[in-house]
Amino acid sequence: ANTGYVVASPQNITQPITLFKTTNGGWDWNPIEVPGLQSASSIEFTTENEGYIIGGFPAKIYKTFDGGTTWNLSKIDSSLEWFSATDFKDIDNGLLGGFGFGRSFLYQTTNGGQEWNNFPLYAKNYSSIIYKENKIWLLVGVSPLYIIPVSYTHLTLPTSNLV
Repeated sequence: ANTGYVVASPQNITQPITLFKTTNGGWDWNPIEVPGLQSASSIEFTTENEGYIIGGFPAKIYKTFDGGTTWNLSKIDSSLEWFSATDFKDIDNGLLGGFGFGRSFLYQTTNGGQEWNNFPLYAKNYSSIIYKENKIWLLVGVSPLYIIPVSYTHLTLPTSNLV
């Protein structure tokens, strides 16, 4: 794949982050501004053109339909400081993790980010979500790193396949 993305957060969080995109395997990088997003923690593309970037202060998710050229605010949760991790198993089904102010949530979409349902999550300080084949894992901590399987009967997933 020749297309890639990297996010640079400014030292002054009142300034928006800059997203850099390459289409030639990293030889050249072009800046793309994401207005209103001061800090980013994850970027995920479900197709060549459709993707998400998440971050915080407060927790926000932006979506693009044009390969990252323009970004639209998709969701903001002012009750959380930060969206920390995201993963999509396909174009419609994705998970988003958020925490802050002593709370932690797992958000789920089944319609490509048009709507997000949230569920309380009792794991804190997780850095990644892995969502594959209707199984969910959270990567928690820095050193040591723990892998925690998640089982939710109230998520709209086939519960017989959850870890």
